[in-house]
Amino acid sequence: MSRSDRPQRGKHSRRAELALYRRCRRGVPDALRSLLYRSGDYWYTTALMVCGDEQAACEAVVDTWHKLLSKLAAWRFAGGLERRAEKILLNGLSGHASYEQAEEALQSASQMGQEETIAMPEELSGELLAAVDEASDRIGRAYQARQRALRIAKVGLGTVVAVAATIAVWAVVMANQISMTQVSWGCVQQRVIAQDLSGTVADAVSEFVFSEAQSQESSTVLQRAGLVLEEIANAQKTASPLMMRYLAERSRAEHLAEGLQSIADRFPGQIRAELMNAALVLEEVENW
Repeated sequence: MSRSDRPQRGKHSRRAELALYRRCRRGVPDALRSLLYRSGDYWYTTALMVCGDEQAACEAVVDTWHKLLSKLAAWRFAGGLERRAEKILLNGLSGHASYEQAEEALQSASQMGQEETIAMPEELSGELLAAVDEASDRIGRAYQARQRALRIAKVGLGTVVAVAATIAVWAVVMANQISMTQVSWGCVQQRVIAQDLSGTVADAVSEFVFSEAQSQESSTVLQRAGLVLEEIANAQKTASPLMMRYLAERSRAEHLAEGLQSIADRFPGQIRAELMNAALVLEEVENW
């Protein structure tokens, strides 16, 4: 296997990296192999610096790769693949050194040029590539299952919204304002949970790189929006008007719906659609 090629994180390379991550999450074998070619020698170099023993370093890399493939087949996977792999590797190396020492080795290896990293042994490369062949179908099936579940959730959500609208009309006529607010809360919470909007925002925080002028502001908006959505998802099925008013005032004060829409407009495709869904939910929250 050739030495790892960890490209500069410019705008074009970042887009290519995100495209690679999306294909890996779909279980595309060539994408998984590309990820291994990008980072395998880098992981091996780090492990060798910590363990000082080729056998132990190989075992650490094999363990990291198998765990990463396993996590890709899990119900939910947030964040960048290489970042997640690095955390797995550091945890695995903690048996040979302290976490801080392993992290220092990781940072040192990340500063090495392509010609300075240590290439993985051919036997280790073959074992990792064989793991790709075994896991790609399983990862692909898991991705399809998630997509089917999402489609079912969307259909169910339409039913919930229709029922909720009927209840809301009945509440206007027959009940009081408290009943209406509970219906509104239930609809929003169902959407946040069904579409995993807090997870979507978390992915955006970890995967997208903004220009220097926009980075801090965009990161702050995403983090604050994610916290509000997470609070809604994790709250009880019923909420007091006081809590709803608190969330609405918080979102309005920080202009989260408007900020999230602005961020979503910078990106095409599925990520933009998911961020727009989150922004629409926050807009509803701000109208409470």
